[in-house]
Amino acid sequence: MTTQQDFVRVFNRIQVTNISSWKDCYDNLAGNFVFDADNTPMCSLSLLVITLVVYVVLSYSLNFIIGQRAHREKAPQNLYYTVLKYIGALHNFNMMMISTVCFIGLIYEVISAYLNDGFYAVLCDPEHKYNTGKIAFWMYLYHLSKFIELGDTLLIILRRGPLRFVHTYHHVTTMAIAYFGCASVGTGQWIPIAANTFVHMLMYYYYVQISFGRDVWWKIHLTDIQLTQFVIDAIAFTSWLICSYFIEYPRNNSCTGNELGAWFGDVMVISFFVLFHRIRTSNANYAKSKQELKKD
Repeated sequence: MTTQQDFVRVFNRIQVTNISSWKDCYDNLAGNFVFDADNTPMCSLSLLVITLVVYVVLSYSLNFIIGQRAHREKAPQNLYYTVLKYIGALHNFNMMMISTVCFIGLIYEVISAYLNDGFYAVLCDPEHKYNTGKIAFWMYLYHLSKFIELGDTLLIILRRGPLRFVHTYHHVTTMAIAYFGCASVGTGQWIPIAANTFVHMLMYYYYVQISFGRDVWWKIHLTDIQLTQFVIDAIAFTSWLICSYFIEYPRNNSCTGNELGAWFGDVMVISFFVLFHRIRTSNANYAKSKQELKKD
């Protein structure tokens, strides 16, 4: 199992100007990574539950106390919102970089495993070969990133923006999926994680741009990209379940992971698709009504 002492011991060996020492430390820490809910930092189930309960209670309490701006009202231009703008830009840039590093690191290790053992091994992992080591390490880092991502909600509240149910629901359930995927070390979990981190690379880049008044031409496709992500996630969870039930069970074996966690992930991403599709439809109807008003 990988403990806090393992992280401290490895990081103490890093020589900042020596690139090879970084690689050696990565190989040592990630290559020998073993998830343990009781000993790996920030991985206990009790911490997850407390975090999510505090997140929900605090979010809606602060939202009630601070209040919201009128529908589609622009934020005023004053020092308070200027400071929030730069804090938000920093947070979004940080999340963009975390997503980029997680995506590249995870994909690199998955490709290496694929070249060695084929796609079925990195989806089902019937030999339980990849439930420890570098792929599991990147799943763990993805789990940690979900704690930082909760800063999205705080920024919305401080800006007095609308705190939608879909926002808090998405954060809570995604954090739960990330935790249970990490705890069960389901190898096929890399597919939803790769899809999510790729989408977040684009999304947080867009947020950084609008923080400084810039725009991107592909912003109208962001919701469609997210919907595509949810379809990929559902296919991944369902494929894993099919492999486990219909291929491995007859062999008295199972895919690496947890069936209950895969069912939970499947149901949640389908619910995401429904909720985000409603947002897409609502936005499309709003844009259409604005066009009609201009014509009149």
